[in-house]
Amino acid sequence: QGRIFLAQHLRDFAGITDEVTIVGALHKAEIWDTKTYQEVRGVVDPEAKKAALADLML
Repeated sequence: QGRIFLAQHLRDFAGITDEVTIVGALHKAEIWDTKTYQEVRGVVDPEAKKAALADLML
């Protein structure tokens, strides 16, 4: 069970209260409050997603 210390002001800024989701984003990692991430992730436009995947030939 690994642990990462995240300063209080950063937890406050990100709205982190309990569980987090860590997402790889190219050359960095993003640490999200899990509920916030799920809300934001659900807002992706399906047509934009299709176009992006088509560009990648996936």
